[in-house]
Amino acid sequence: MASTDLYNNLPYKLKLNIPFENEKHIEYTLKSGVVTDELINIENNLKTDTALGDINKFVIEYHIINNNILSLNLHSIDIRLLRLISNNIMESIKLSIECIDEFAP
Repeated sequence: MASTDLYNNLPYKLKLNIPFENEKHIEYTLKSGVVTDELINIENNLKTDTALGDINKFVIEYHIINNNILSLNLHSIDIRLLRLISNNIMESIKLSIECIDEFAP
């Protein structure tokens, strides 16, 4: 079963492409916990190299495009949950970018 088959029961989708200066900054952001199961409450855990979530409620897929774009695909069973997840992730990314601007070489 392909991983996208797991998301077919999640009708709401949001795709975010977030540009970064370079791939190292994306790695800093991902390591900071932007897309981790600690950020969000996960019951029926799905975790691969490029996706995580509760397969009955939401899934977050993430990829790096052209070494400078973090691509996030959010899938959710409910529009309010999609908004909540996307807001949490964007706030975390914002904080990560502020730290990169302040401290990264």
